[in-house]
Amino acid sequence: MGIGRPKFLEEEILAPLDDMARRLEERLGYPIMDLDAPPGDDDYTVTVKWRDHVWSPGWGTPSCPDHVGSPWNAQGAPPATFMNRYFFNPEITCAAYPRDRDSETIIHELAHVFGMGHAEGFSSYYPTDVHMSVPLTGIRGGDSDEFLLIEDLDNIGCIFPHPDFLRN
Repeated sequence: MGIGRPKFLEEEILAPLDDMARRLEERLGYPIMDLDAPPGDDDYTVTVKWRDHVWSPGWGTPSCPDHVGSPWNAQGAPPATFMNRYFFNPEITCAAYPRDRDSETIIHELAHVFGMGHAEGFSSYYPTDVHMSVPLTGIRGGDSDEFLLIEDLDNIGCIFPHPDFLRN
């Protein structure tokens, strides 16, 4: 409510994840995401949380004060994405905060959870052999249909291969 987004959960988390799951299954020929699965405490359930924590102090400087940190983070084990302390504070408008509140950023963070790093040439906090596209790295466009490219879907298919649907 503080950022004027009463349907934030539905519009920025659930709908983009549902769209991503559908697009992945259409592209790969098999599902890798089940949004209707019951929550679990295992290696397969990705949690999406807010946390009262400052991650990466100084992130976004000079436009963000040193104490603010990054708006979102992800981790692979246990699989989770986090909106950090100042994410829902409307007074914080520096660096990527406005974009990350209104750009289906969960898709970018989930790509990190799946093991993808930023596109080559961008800062990479996740060194890996599987990289996001430039649009997915920079979350270019407010809707994931604009930045989650076919090459990203194919790369996720390489991370989650199916024996009957081999990918190169």
